[in-house]
Amino acid sequence: MEKNEGEFKKQKADGIMGLNMKNASLWMQMWNGGNLAKRQFSLCLRRYPFSSLLKQDRPVGIMTLGGTDERLNRSPMVFMKMTERHKRREGFYHVRISKIYLSAEGGQRLGGSNPDIDFTKAVLLEDDKLLLNKDGVVIDSGTTDTILSKDLKPIFDHAWQAITGIDFPDQYIEISPNQLKSWPTIIFQMKSSTSNDALIAFPPSSYMSLDFSTGRYKPTLWFHDKYGTSILGSNFMRSHNVLFDIENGRIGMAESDCDYNELISGEKSNFPDVYANAKEVKQLLQTEHMQSLCEDKGASCFIHQSIWGFTAFLSIALICIALMEVYHHCKGSFVYITVDLDTNKSFDCERNEDMLPTLK
Repeated sequence: MEKNEGEFKKQKADGIMGLNMKNASLWMQMWNGGNLAKRQFSLCLRRYPFSSLLKQDRPVGIMTLGGTDERLNRSPMVFMKMTERHKRREGFYHVRISKIYLSAEGGQRLGGSNPDIDFTKAVLLEDDKLLLNKDGVVIDSGTTDTILSKDLKPIFDHAWQAITGIDFPDQYIEISPNQLKSWPTIIFQMKSSTSNDALIAFPPSSYMSLDFSTGRYKPTLWFHDKYGTSILGSNFMRSHNVLFDIENGRIGMAESDCDYNELISGEKSNFPDVYANAKEVKQLLQTEHMQSLCEDKGASCFIHQSIWGFTAFLSIALICIALMEVYHHCKGSFVYITVDLDTNKSFDCERNEDMLPTLK
């Protein structure tokens, strides 16, 4: 690789793992090599508001090869049928949308022990199968957002006007987390191979994303035909255990916390609320900044942080005890570190010779 641009500069991943139905994909290579018992794999994805700053990354998803781990399921798994392949999009996972509903009262989950969506109160938004499946529909974990036909935008705008007073947004919008929480949940009815179609909840926390540097939300559901197909992206899959059952020509989805730590230790991970506001996310980021500095510096340098005009001096006692060590590592001066999150800038480290006298 000679050049690296965009997201890959900022995230820890340095490539894309292919999971389509072509011979070069990971699961297909393992199947062809005799390492999988079944032509199946599953993905369980959840979202954290920023990439880990620590050396030890946080688990935000689970991949299971050769099947699925039912311990992750918080509701019964429902199945949609994988439909015929299109030659120009060969290798993708094609499905069909039967209907789209809106739950005007919002909510995150349709099933399981604590559902907060009453499907009996959901309102039918569209059932024109030709319109819903114009140019085909694929499920693709490699696409971050969900994209539907531009012909559906007026229908969504009309429904959003009736419920929220505005069109469905196509740019950043200023709205509080509590207001967003009350927005409609979109419910997709997906074509099944049986008489019972699969119902999938797509809540506001999945189709809108917080930019915590500005406190505004941006849509992650778009309406255009630039890609020549509709795409149900990774945000559609989020908070579900998704089984790609190539062997039986179906895709299963069960609501899930996708908590790997709980799976292996029985203890729930301390994830922020999906409707956490910008201030709460910044505080999490501040804490993780400090933890990442401790990983590298320990008690060797004096840390001064400036956030929202508030100054905090950390580990004074420990630094006093280790004063000689401070001098050794900082070469006779103390390191001054400013963390400026209001402007969304990375912290700047510079030497401040006047903070304390140089040791001789």
